[in-house]
Amino acid sequence: MKNSLKHILITLFLLCHAGVLAFSGTIDFMPIVSNYSQSSYDGGLQNWSVTQSASGQLFFGNQKGVLSFDGYRWNCHTLPSHSIARSVLADGDRIYVGAYTDFGFFERNHLGQYEYTSLWPNDYKAHNDEIWEIVKAPNGHIYFQSFCSWFDYDGRKVVSHYDQNRLPLHFFKVNNRIYVQMVNDGLFLLQGSRYIPLLPRTAYGNDDIVGLLSAGQDKLLAVTSKNGIYIYKGGKISRWTTDIDQDLQNYQVNKTTLLAPATLVLGTILNGIYAIDLKTGRRLWHYNMANSLKNNTVLGLLTDRNNNVWAALDNGISIIHSGFPVTVMRTDRQRLPIGMVYGLCEDGSNLYIATNQSLWHYMGDRKEIRQVRNSNGQNWYVTSYDRQIFAGHNLSTLSVTGDAATPIPATTEGSTTLKRYHANGQEVLLEAGYSGFRVYRKQDQVWKPTGHIEGFQAPIVEFETDNGGSIWAAHFSKGIYKLDLSPDLTKVVRQKYYGALSKGGIPSLIHVMKIRGRIVFSYQGQLYTYDDLHDRIVPYKSLGPSFPRNIISIATVDNERLWTADANAYALFRHDGKHYRRVVSIPYKMFGLEVNSNGISQYVSGRNTYFFLNNGIGRYQMGNKSGKTAKFPLTIAQVSSMRSYNQTENISCESSEKPKIHADNIRIVLSYPNYDNQLITFSYKLKGRGKEVSSRQDNPVVSLNSLSYGNYDFEVVALSVDGEVLGKATYQFERVVPLYLSIWAFLLYAVLCFLMIRQYINWRTRKIIRRNQRQAQEEMMRQNLKMLEQKQIIAAQQKIIMENELTTKSKELASMAFKVAVQKNNSDILREELLEKKRRGLLTDRDFKDLITKSDAEDSEELWDIFQQNFDLIHQNFFRKLRSRYPTLTPTDLKFCALLRLNLNTKEIAKHTNLTIRGVEGARYRLRKKLGIDNKLSLTDFLIDLK
Repeated sequence: MKNSLKHILITLFLLCHAGVLAFSGTIDFMPIVSNYSQSSYDGGLQNWSVTQSASGQLFFGNQKGVLSFDGYRWNCHTLPSHSIARSVLADGDRIYVGAYTDFGFFERNHLGQYEYTSLWPNDYKAHNDEIWEIVKAPNGHIYFQSFCSWFDYDGRKVVSHYDQNRLPLHFFKVNNRIYVQMVNDGLFLLQGSRYIPLLPRTAYGNDDIVGLLSAGQDKLLAVTSKNGIYIYKGGKISRWTTDIDQDLQNYQVNKTTLLAPATLVLGTILNGIYAIDLKTGRRLWHYNMANSLKNNTVLGLLTDRNNNVWAALDNGISIIHSGFPVTVMRTDRQRLPIGMVYGLCEDGSNLYIATNQSLWHYMGDRKEIRQVRNSNGQNWYVTSYDRQIFAGHNLSTLSVTGDAATPIPATTEGSTTLKRYHANGQEVLLEAGYSGFRVYRKQDQVWKPTGHIEGFQAPIVEFETDNGGSIWAAHFSKGIYKLDLSPDLTKVVRQKYYGALSKGGIPSLIHVMKIRGRIVFSYQGQLYTYDDLHDRIVPYKSLGPSFPRNIISIATVDNERLWTADANAYALFRHDGKHYRRVVSIPYKMFGLEVNSNGISQYVSGRNTYFFLNNGIGRYQMGNKSGKTAKFPLTIAQVSSMRSYNQTENISCESSEKPKIHADNIRIVLSYPNYDNQLITFSYKLKGRGKEVSSRQDNPVVSLNSLSYGNYDFEVVALSVDGEVLGKATYQFERVVPLYLSIWAFLLYAVLCFLMIRQYINWRTRKIIRRNQRQAQEEMMRQNLKMLEQKQIIAAQQKIIMENELTTKSKELASMAFKVAVQKNNSDILREELLEKKRRGLLTDRDFKDLITKSDAEDSEELWDIFQQNFDLIHQNFFRKLRSRYPTLTPTDLKFCALLRLNLNTKEIAKHTNLTIRGVEGARYRLRKKLGIDNKLSLTDFLIDLK
C-alpha cells in the first residue's frame, strides 16, 4: 500500500512537471502596481494629468472630462463643450481644469454634484490656445498656461498675457517661484508679468526641461526630455550622472515627481516609469508594460499624500503603491515562471524558495534568481536548522548547499514538513511525509535521519506538538490524528483519529497550528482547540472578535504578534493582554497574483514577512513605512432616497440646509480616500424618535430603511484596521410628515368625515323615504289593480248590459223597420184611396196634397226620432261627434250622414228622403263642402271611418 501510493504520487508529479527547466535571471522586490482600465473608470482611454484635493480625492484630466476617484467609486464629470481635460489642479474646494480655448473650475453643489464654471475671457483673441499646465502662484493666483499665452486668475477676474516672442512650453512652481521653459528657448523666471532669463537652452544640451524639482539647499533638479538630468544651483548648471542616463536619452522623459524621502520618479513617453535614488543616482525600480504597468506612455505623474505614485497614461491609469510597506518580487513578468510558492527560507541576504516546479535560490545582493540543481518537481517546504538547509521534495528530502541539492540517503519518500521536536529530554527533528513520520538526530553536528516511527503510515500535510509532547497531525485530505510516541521516539503508542470536529460534520481537511502555546484547529470556517482536562476538542472563541474563523495558516512573529492567512487576506494581529487585535490587513487582490491558499503561505524572518504567491513573493517590512498614513476628512458625498415607482430623489448633503426626505429610506454615500485597499470600517449611529441604531460595515454606502417620521442625527466614523479613528462626519435630516398626515389634513379629514356621515344620513333618510314611497306606490298599484279589476268587472257587466241593450235596440230597429214597412204599405193604401177620391172629385188637388204631406211628415218625424236615438247608441254617439266637430250641419245633413254611414246608394237615399236622384246628388255636394272633404275622397268611406 505504501509503495503503491508513493509510485502513484511520483508518476503524477513527473507527468505534470516533466517540462521544468533551469532558469536564471535578474529580479528584485518592487512596489505593487494596480492598474485601472477604461472599463474601470468609464471615461476615455487617454489621461493627461492628475491632482489630489485637500480631502484626499484624486482627479484626472481625461479624454472625456475630469475623473474623480476616492478608492471606492469613479465618476466622470464632462465639460459643457465635451472637450478633453488636458490639465487639472485641486485648490481648496475647486478643481481647476484646462482644455482647448477654455478653462474654469468644477465645484460641488449642495447635492454633491460637480458643476462647471468657465473662466475663459470672452474678449480674448485666441491663438489656438490649449491649457497644458495649471499652477498656483505664490500670491494665491491661479495661472493657466498654453503654448502661446498664460492667464492670471485672481479669484475675480482673468488677465491674459500674450507675447509672440516668448511662447511658454512649461510652467514649474518650485520653492514659491514660477519657472518657465520656453518654446525653442531657455529657462526663465516669471516675476509679475515679466520673464527673467536664467539659463540659455544650450546650457542643458539644447533640450527642453520637462521637470524642475527642489533638491534642497537651494538646488534644483532640471530633468530634460532627452538629455538627462542637471543640477542647477547659484546660477550654474551641471550634469548629474545616473545609471539610467542611456534609457533617459532613448525613451524621452515627459513627467517627473518626487517620493519621500529621496527618490526621483521619471515618466517617459516610450518605456514607462523609472525611480532613481537621489543620493546615489542608482535605479531603484522600473515599470513598463513588460512588468505590470498598464501603458508605456506617461502623460501625468503625481505623488499622493500617502507617498504613492499615480500615473496618467495614454491608455489607462496606474498607481505604484510606493507608500505601502509591501513589495513584490514577480517572476512571471521576467519570463521566469517559478510556479506556486510553498515554502521559503531566508539565508542572510539570500532566499531559498520552494515551489511546485523546483527549488530556487535568490541572491539579494546581485538581484538574481537561479534554479537549484537536482530539485525539479514539487517542493513542499524549505527550511534551515543550525545552518543546514532542508527541502521537502516530492521524491525525497533534499540537502541544499548553494545552487545544488542532494537527496538525503534513506529518504526515498516525499517530505511535507520538518520541525523541531522536544520530548523526554530529547531534541530531534520530526519530519512528516506521505507515509508517516521520520526522526532526525544530530550526529557530528549534522542532522541525519535515524529511522521511521513505527505504527503509523497515513499521509500527513502538517503537524504541531503540544506541551505534553503529543503530535497533532493533519491528514492530507480528511481528519486529524493525535499521536503519542514511545520514550525512545521510535513508535506510536497511542493514537486517536478525529474525522470531523463538529457534530454532523463531514471528514475533510483540518488545518492545525499553535497560538501562544495552544493547539488550534481550523475546520469549515470555525476554530477549535483541545481541552486536555476533558480530553475533547471544543470550539475556541477566546482569540477576540476580530480574529478570523476561517484561517488556513499562521506565522508567529513573537509572543505578542502573529500573521494569519484566511480566504481573503493576510493580517497581522497583536495581543493586547486579553484578545488579539488586528493591526495590518493585506487583501490578496493587492498582489495581482494568486495566493497559495492550500496550507502554510507566509514566512517570518526578523522584520521581514514573506507571502507565498504564484510566480512571485510578497514582502512586508515592519517599521519601514515611509511616513505615517495621511488622514483625510470623512465626507458625505451623496444622499438620496428611493421614492415610489423607483424614482430616486437627490437630497442635500449639507445638514445646515435641514434636508428633508419624504420616503421611509435614505442612502448615504460616504467618501474616504482608500487607495491601498485597506480594511477601513465605517461605524455609524442613527438617533431619532427616541431610538438609536448602530452598525459597522466595510462598504461606504449606508442604506437606512423603515424610517419613522421625525428628526434624525446620523454620526459616522471611519476606523482603520487597528481601530484608529480616521475621520468623522455628521448629518442631520428629517423625514417629513406628508401633507395627508398633517394636522390640517386631519382637520380636513374630520370635516370630510362629518360631511360623509351627514351625507350618509341624508342618503339613508332618502333611501328610507324612497323605500316607503315605493311601498306606498306598490300599495297604490295594488289598490289600482284591484280598482282596475273591479272596473273591468264593471265594464264587462256594462258590456253585457250594452250588448243586451244593443240586442234590444236591434230588435226595436227591426220592429221599427217592420212598422215602417207597414206604415208605408198603409200610406200607399191611403194614397191610393185619396187618389181614387180625387178622381171621383170628392177632393180637390189642394186638399189632396195637404193630406199627403201631413201624413208623410208625421210618420217621418216619429220614425226619425226613434232612428236617431238607436243609431246614435249603436254607432257610439255618431250624431254627437258630428255636431261637435261640424256645428253647421242641419238635421237633414245629419240624416244624410247616417244614411251614407249605412252605406246606402243614391236611389235608396232618394227613396228614404223623398228626393230625386238629382236632389240627393246636390245634398251630397253640399254635405261634402260642409265637412271639408276633398273630391278625391269617398264621402261614404269618410263617414264609415269616422270615430
